[in-house]
Amino acid sequence: MNMQHELKCVPEPFSETITGRKRFEFRKNDRNYQVGDTLILREWLPDYLSYTGRELMVKVTYMLDKGFGLPEGYCILSIAPIEAEPKDDISRLIAERGLS
Repeated sequence: MNMQHELKCVPEPFSETITGRKRFEFRKNDRNYQVGDTLILREWLPDYLSYTGRELMVKVTYMLDKGFGLPEGYCILSIAPIEAEPKDDISRLIAERGLS
């Protein structure tokens, strides 16, 4: 059964994921991640202990959890976006497409 996981993501890797340059997550496998799971990546500001409100949904398409020098209990998740744009860009999209 596929699961949904909400995960904190600091600004730099979050931005790289939104642009499509970063297509993986290196995570401690404390949630029993599986191919097919959905990740809700939520941008987190650790200095302020708060979320920015930006989110991106991605699907786990491949998982590497053994060998290749991975520390015990960690995994690399290959991800693909589910949403074309993060939710906070809706206002910009509406303006650009003249849908207001």
